Amino acid sequence: MSDRPEDDLQFDQADYGEEPNAAAHACSACAGPLGAQYFLVNNQVACKACVDQVKALRSKGSPYARFGLATVLGLIAGALGAGLYFGIAKLTGYEFGLIAIVVGFAVGAAVNWGSGGRGGKPYQFLAVFITYAAIVGTYVPAIVDGFNAGAAQEVVLESDSEKIAKVTVMRDQSVRLNGDTVSIEALDDELARVSSVGGQAWYHREGMNEEAAGVGADKVAEVFQKHTLALITYSDSAFRERESWFDAVKRASISQFLVIAGVIFGFAAAAPFLSLPENIIGLLIIAFAVFQAWRSNALAVIDIKGPLQIAELPD
Repeated sequence: MSDRPEDDLQFDQADYGEEPNAAAHACSACAGPLGAQYFLVNNQVACKACVDQVKALRSKGSPYARFGLATVLGLIAGALGAGLYFGIAKLTGYEFGLIAIVVGFAVGAAVNWGSGGRGGKPYQFLAVFITYAAIVGTYVPAIVDGFNAGAAQEVVLESDSEKIAKVTVMRDQSVRLNGDTVSIEALDDELARVSSVGGQAWYHREGMNEEAAGVGADKVAEVFQKHTLALITYSDSAFRERESWFDAVKRASISQFLVIAGVIFGFAAAAPFLSLPENIIGLLIIAFAVFQAWRSNALAVIDIKGPLQIAELPD
């Protein structure tokens, strides 16, 4: 027996209203005899056994387990929808925004199935969130590429030494500026000058791939934050090999990684609105997909009236 009452008991064959006629002296769900009493389930005549079955199915299981299952199934549907988008884009070279509607239908159906067909506001909000996250998640690769390209962009040439400050934090937490050991105060003064001429800072810390940052690195970071200038990190102490954005993320702690992921998702979530008014059609498609996910999980109402006496049924 399914966990969804409507899969086993159907009450939509006929609408008898409050006064069923003599032809309705059988249960509309199982076609069996009504017995001494009958019930109306969404205005359909039902026997006591079928009503008891409906009630048992509706109360079966934990609401937390149902919500958890709905979440898992919704996430799977969202991931498959996003995968479909990337697959088509990879094979054809084109991006089809209408796939967002497919995502809305799939996620809505998956969440509804996980809820046992019950629906309601919690499941509607869940379906909407997963649908929107799956759709805007397709923007993430482009955003990551943008971050990586920005980190690798040359703003000034190395030959223009007046606009570059090469900063190195040694393992003993001493600070070197352009090869010379300096104080934090001297570094502050030099970065102020470089910033004033539109320059950039090149940064390297010894042992950055295996050691945690120390006091010296923390002080240097405070100075960097004080001045508005481009900052480029190098994994090579000779400043020959620039560290990619991906390498910087790999060195991040769990909390830093979560912050980075949150920032990226924030950009993705805002992307459909940032490109208005040019993206009005795309936004309308997303709105339709989200609405479909919401509608698919509307609260399923089962109205049970009775018991009513069989004598009340007209001949």
